[in-house]
Amino acid sequence: MSNPLHQRAEQLLNSGRGKEAIEFLENHLANQSDDMVALYLLAYAYLQDGDKSKARSLSGRLMELAPGEFSVLALATDIELIDEYFEAAEDRAQNMIEHFPREADSYVKMARAKLGQRSYDRALEYVNLGLEINPEDLNALNLKIMVSGILGDKTNNDTIDDALQLNPENAATVANHGWQLLREGKVDEALERLKFALSIDPTNEVARYVMSEAIKSKFWPYRMLFKYGEFTSKLSGKNSWAFLIGAYLVYRMLWKLADKNEVLRPFVLPVVYGIMVVFLLTWILGPLMNLYLLSNKYGRLLLDKSDKITAKLTGLTLATALFFVVLHFAFDRPNVSVGFINYAIMFGLMSIPFGTFLNVKHKQNRKLLIYLSVGLLIFAILLSLFNLWAGTILVIGGVFIYQWVINGIMIKENARKFE
Repeated sequence: MSNPLHQRAEQLLNSGRGKEAIEFLENHLANQSDDMVALYLLAYAYLQDGDKSKARSLSGRLMELAPGEFSVLALATDIELIDEYFEAAEDRAQNMIEHFPREADSYVKMARAKLGQRSYDRALEYVNLGLEINPEDLNALNLKIMVSGILGDKTNNDTIDDALQLNPENAATVANHGWQLLREGKVDEALERLKFALSIDPTNEVARYVMSEAIKSKFWPYRMLFKYGEFTSKLSGKNSWAFLIGAYLVYRMLWKLADKNEVLRPFVLPVVYGIMVVFLLTWILGPLMNLYLLSNKYGRLLLDKSDKITAKLTGLTLATALFFVVLHFAFDRPNVSVGFINYAIMFGLMSIPFGTFLNVKHKQNRKLLIYLSVGLLIFAILLSLFNLWAGTILVIGGVFIYQWVINGIMIKENARKFE
């Protein structure tokens, strides 16, 4: 980029000083509004600053002025990807491939669109096409590392080595290396790599996310939950439902066996209770570990807004449940203590919806789960004023239904797709 003004703007963007870049470019464009490069850089500055609507508006203007420019098409595609409109991004990327079939980035953007739609196999196909054009494209290599890690490709370490040889201090590559180490159960090594990645780029989202997972994975139960998540991410929607329903049927079968067979009961019941505990931990362990991170001045920096909210709500509901348990033992009288235990059960179970209703991605689904959770608690408390057991049973039944609802939503949103 030979123009000193453009070089200055690019320097500001590369150093993460998006607001300064915006002010600098807006002042320039006030006197020279037809500077296409400045308009293009300003759109990316808006993206860096989080103002996606202004970036989209500028992208539309650039598409009108230069619809056939590769950089303009790439910008429009990036905006769709950042906004998570993956089908629209796929259309844009297909346009790039048709008009610029020898540009590696055309295939990388298509791979990102496919990754966003959980079509991991197709994403890997496209990223490999990009690497055929440019084997040293770091964006393509990092994307391949990410997709291969999800798929459990055993050759992934070779790709990581290739990327690190090209640039051993690329934050994205180092973060992906840390992620791969975490998948292999090498938690301490993963933490060291992630610390290095964040020292290079403190804003790298992959490094921040994996760092939080690595810290929580120092605790064995959460490490098992992490592995469970890695396993389920490889399943299609149909197989996810089969696994979930199958696990529930096995649980019910063992429960009936323990109920009807006194000889086997001592052996079967521990398994039944173990399944129950594992089932509950899959829902509340994540928010509890986020609550642990929230108590640490460094850990809380790794959590997003949703994680902080659900962590606090989980802690609040469980603390309330514990408070009623203490009251039960403090006032051990038949008519009083039963009521305390009922409220302890109610609030303890409500930690499940309150700890998970923000785990879904789409706004409408979040609203549905929030209304369901808050409505259930309010109605149960009101009902318990007239009939305590009715309120308790409502919570038990409501949380049971809630878990099937959120499972259905999350399978629809996150299940792997095959094309």
